[in-house]
Amino acid sequence: MINEAAARQYWPNEDAMGKRVRLDDGGTAWRQVIGVVGDVRQDGLAKARRVPRSMSRCRQSPVPFMVLACGLG
Repeated sequence: MINEAAARQYWPNEDAMGKRVRLDDGGTAWRQVIGVVGDVRQDGLAKARRVPRSMSRCRQSPVPFMVLACGLG
């Protein structure tokens, strides 16, 4: 999945669904866009900067650390 900023940057005026992309993560595999999600503001609501991001299953791109954020309520 990619965020809206990535979809706008790489496929302006097109539907990103089904497009193929190779991530700059050291891998050589092509991946298919299966969804577009909204942009997330990581640095606070006052900052309007939208950065292209991709999301994948942990098993596809394992990392040595992980953060889980849970809402309270």
